[in-house]
Amino acid sequence: MDLGLPDGAARPPPRRAFDPDAVRTAIRELVRSPSLPRAKVTPLLAWLRAWQHHWPTRFADVLGDESPAPMAQLQERLDDENRYLKLRRIAIANLSHIL
Repeated sequence: MDLGLPDGAARPPPRRAFDPDAVRTAIRELVRSPSLPRAKVTPLLAWLRAWQHHWPTRFADVLGDESPAPMAQLQERLDDENRYLKLRRIAIANLSHIL
């Protein structure tokens, strides 16, 4: 959430330092977690895809070869394409402040 995941009430853009190792670990744990609530799947996928599309080099530097698996796993659980598109636009704006 501190890195601009588009979930919950509107809040100021993130200003926190971006720690690649912490982000990689958090994504790995979230995606593999059977307890990841369905409501969190869409914001996480929107955030990851926004990052991948708009900052592909940075995305590859942080996630490298791991990137296809988490997104495929989240895509299987996606339940609202319209919400996803809205959250992706918010994620792009949020990520632009830290990447």
